[in-house]
Amino acid sequence: MTLSAKSRAVAENRQLDVVAATNLTATTDDMLRFCADHGVLISTSLDGPEWLHDRQRIRLAGASHALFERRLEAARRILGEDRVSALMTTTRASLEHPEAIVDEYVRLGFRTVFLRPLRAFGFAAKAADTIGYDIDRFLGFWKRGLHYIIELNKRGIFVSETFSRIILTEILTPFSTGYVDLQSPPGIGSAE
Repeated sequence: MTLSAKSRAVAENRQLDVVAATNLTATTDDMLRFCADHGVLISTSLDGPEWLHDRQRIRLAGASHALFERRLEAARRILGEDRVSALMTTTRASLEHPEAIVDEYVRLGFRTVFLRPLRAFGFAAKAADTIGYDIDRFLGFWKRGLHYIIELNKRGIFVSETFSRIILTEILTPFSTGYVDLQSPPGIGSAE
């Protein structure tokens, strides 16, 4: 007999988090209610302020950011504030604007921002020549963003940076974060 993921998690005394990744633009209130009824978390996409988000998330009808904000409000109303998170895609266009990106997350009520490097999967792999960058440019962006987040926290505006938390957890604790991007492919780093 096959058990559903929820039943299996209960039977094995494990925590199960189901996360739907969506840019929210095609979600309806009915879809969001389904997620709420079944304990599904939402991970959405926010690339920064309107001008940057719209540049990176092109819609035929335009105004991707405005639609995102409306659907974000609906998702939070239906699922709850703590059930909706956001990720950004760091492209070449993002690199000079870490403060503006962080400010947009704060303005929209997010208390975490994940300043993560671009990974060459899906659309990013196809567009690497126009949106990609070298790691040194990313590290400059990340450092500026992290310094800005520290300054915001000193001023009483509490926001954390997820990439830093993951790295520090991996370095300073015996606990794995499970962050796949920090795991070596088979054969690399293993003793043979």
